[in-house]
Amino acid sequence: MLLLLVAVLFFAACRKDDPPAGNSGDLKFCGVWSGNTGEGLLVTFFVDTIDNRAMIKKYIVNYYQNGAKYSRIEKIESGITAIENGDFLIDLGSGDVINGMFGDKNLLSGDFLIHNKRIVFSCTNEAEQVTINSISQTRFRFKKEDYLYREDQHKILMRMEEHLTFFHRKYFKSSLKLNYPFQDTLKLIKITKGRLTDIWNEDAFLQFFTPGKRNYSIGGRNGVEISIYDTINGLKKYSTSFGSGNQQGSTFEIIQTQKLENDLNGIVIVKLIARFGCMMYDMQGNAAPLTDGIYVGLFREHLQK
Repeated sequence: MLLLLVAVLFFAACRKDDPPAGNSGDLKFCGVWSGNTGEGLLVTFFVDTIDNRAMIKKYIVNYYQNGAKYSRIEKIESGITAIENGDFLIDLGSGDVINGMFGDKNLLSGDFLIHNKRIVFSCTNEAEQVTINSISQTRFRFKKEDYLYREDQHKILMRMEEHLTFFHRKYFKSSLKLNYPFQDTLKLIKITKGRLTDIWNEDAFLQFFTPGKRNYSIGGRNGVEISIYDTINGLKKYSTSFGSGNQQGSTFEIIQTQKLENDLNGIVIVKLIARFGCMMYDMQGNAAPLTDGIYVGLFREHLQK
């Protein structure tokens, strides 16, 4: 009888130490999730299976504080926090938290509170189909090669530029830039869209990027210009405006746009996803087609008061 009691206590202790199974439905969220905050900065979550549970193992969030950019990175191999029925909460201490909610297998959204500042974010699973919530990136086929670039913490940077010209005409540029050891001015792809001559307000800016087809134009003066550096073949520069600039049969279509929610002192940020195919020309006028292009990127405007 004593041996039986000891055995019961032993197995009960073992069961107590076993980690809870968790919701098996949460395991489908395992993977790398990346996207942008409302401020247009990178946010990434790494979800893995640990002790039969879906756990956040690492995260990277970026944010602005008093005009300066900060990053918060944490990694714990045993898991930072578990996902419970599609939701998670990361306690950062001092009242700061990160809240996340998986809407489906390809959407993670939420917000984080840091230094009394609330910032929203949205992400997609990098292994799934690209959508408006995906990280800033481009992919295309050029000279029989497939190109794919995603913004990440160390290698590729998203750039939002604005350029004011004469007669109050404004051109907007969005680019992905290679980081060190390449030149700081080197843009692996840059999209220029011009020109906005309407009243300078938020509605006019948002309307400028509504979904639909756009024409190509030399320098982007009355439409769109695309320029790239061929990173596979000697960093040679190509543009839709070089050479003859002939774009008969070419396409550029904004599929979807999204205004990013932020409080950056009058700055409005638009995120868009576009598909394109065009003829690229080098500086000598030699032509080569670019096909199956997709671009997820950001444009911004500092509203005039």
